Amino acid sequence: VGSVASIGAGPPPSSDHWPSETDHWPSETEDPYPKTFIWELSGTDRQSSALFDRGGATDLQLVYDPEASSIVRLLAPDGWTIAADLLMGKRSYHVEGTYPIDKLDIGLGWPAKKMPSGNIGTVGVRINKASHAVQATPTGNASKVWNINGSSSFTSTPITIGKVKDLTLLFVGSGSGDTSLKLCAPDGWRIHYRLYLDGISRTFMNKFKDSEEFLGIVSSHGCAGSDSFSRASTSYGTVGFQILNATPPKQ
Repeated sequence: VGSVASIGAGPPPSSDHWPSETDHWPSETEDPYPKTFIWELSGTDRQSSALFDRGGATDLQLVYDPEASSIVRLLAPDGWTIAADLLMGKRSYHVEGTYPIDKLDIGLGWPAKKMPSGNIGTVGVRINKASHAVQATPTGNASKVWNINGSSSFTSTPITIGKVKDLTLLFVGSGSGDTSLKLCAPDGWRIHYRLYLDGISRTFMNKFKDSEEFLGIVSSHGCAGSDSFSRASTSYGTVGFQILNATPPKQ
């Protein structure tokens, strides 16, 4: 669901402060319980913000991609139901939905065809309402879970789920930044899957492609997921994945 509005015109969507044409967005420190996140872009290429919390929702991320069908996208872990206003310049675009959004991993977005004119220096989001449903650990024949207590990184042994062979889970959680969690799969498989880490899950759709070295020699299967899955922690418990649907390569 989406609709465009001018921030400087009409009544504000809530009783909180909204900027006028001569005003400015509240910074992260001006609101004791901030709902607004403003991000200054660096150039015009595709880029992603750091993870942030706003309006009660956690581990959010903005993606700016001027070449995509949605120029600004809000990513969130599975289970979050969010009503928000995406922000570009002095205009806003209302979005709402429950994650995962459909069968894709693109999140709630601002369609490129409704992009405001002019140069865009900052983008942002204002979370108007957010609620969360607890995500259960993956179970069943299409799932695999590992206990990684005491480890800050993990690479699974190759396993088979259904007709998909040689699946591998890669996890990196060391350092002070974000965790990385990815699934690796054989060339040509199109897989709809869910990744899980200690109560947080994110759903992805990807067509996997093997990486190649010199002279076309295959070096490894392609991997896809997120380099900003969650914030890093001092310890971890459980990682895993669930295959929701898998389409084999065309012969």
